[in-house]
Amino acid sequence: MVAEVGEILVRLLPTPTQIQQSGVDLIIKTCNHTSNPNICVEYLRSDPQSLTVDVKGLARILLEMASKNANDTAEAIEKQFKKNTDPILTQCFEICISVYKLAVEDLPNEISSLDSNLLADALTLAGYASEDAEECEKVFVRPPNPTKSPFTKQNKVVDNLSTLAVEIISVLPQSG
Repeated sequence: MVAEVGEILVRLLPTPTQIQQSGVDLIIKTCNHTSNPNICVEYLRSDPQSLTVDVKGLARILLEMASKNANDTAEAIEKQFKKNTDPILTQCFEICISVYKLAVEDLPNEISSLDSNLLADALTLAGYASEDAEECEKVFVRPPNPTKSPFTKQNKVVDNLSTLAVEIISVLPQSG
């Protein structure tokens, strides 16, 4: 009798392959609601946890990635700032340091807001992180001496991750 119940349970439980396939399907379905589905899928597939979470969990993973990348970018900016001798670039680095300080502070609050189902707050804060990355990028091309940002790649990653998180959070059902 116990063996029969165990056999029935084994048949009812999904196999690891089925779980993984349903996770991939959820990633694709969710990412299709974003402005850049291919990049969304690429980011989420790079994290094995994405195969076992719901849509809210996918947004959380993107916010965690954005937080890590914002921290890494802030450190890279600080490093370049300390080596820099150009007064124009010094101003650019100071602005980037300032905006990334805000992003680094805000991203954990975004995750907490998402975890607490304060979706409007999570949306607002995630939008700020995207704007911070864009501001750091734009500061380098402003007069008097426009130059190429040394952080274009990092800024784009933080912007993409934050934007994708906003787009996914925006499809979550609002509680209340």
